[in-house]
Amino acid sequence: MAIKLKFSIYNKAEDKIKEILELEVNAKLNEIEEAVVPLTPVGKSKKGYTGGRLKKGWAIIPAKLNGRKIVGYIYNSVEYAGHVNYGHRTRLGTSEIKRGAKSKAFGKHYIEGVYFVEEALIKVGLRKRLVKKKAFYNARRIK
Repeated sequence: MAIKLKFSIYNKAEDKIKEILELEVNAKLNEIEEAVVPLTPVGKSKKGYTGGRLKKGWAIIPAKLNGRKIVGYIYNSVEYAGHVNYGHRTRLGTSEIKRGAKSKAFGKHYIEGVYFVEEALIKVGLRKRLVKKKAFYNARRIK
């Protein structure tokens, strides 16, 4: 009775390379999170209360091998994050408001975006094209 052991150095090297790349991607995700959180705006109400929900909503999904790519995500689970980042239309821009009603947008048809995610990517040294607009609006589905 003979037992044949097949050992390949390539399998070990491939696993080590995958592990190193996952660590690199996770380090970059943490760097992006450290850059984007301070740039995230905090809302203030008319009564003087300050928000912070948008700033606290950032989270990371660690990098994993997905097919032939190593993929990790940084996302904001707050539903209006995309509207703050990219800007949005107001009700004044689409339909009439009842007489006597005050709009929260103070007569503006469009509120400009802050683009804090793009600024963070530039600060970290990545391209702005890495941000996918659809992913921003579908962040709640990533969880």
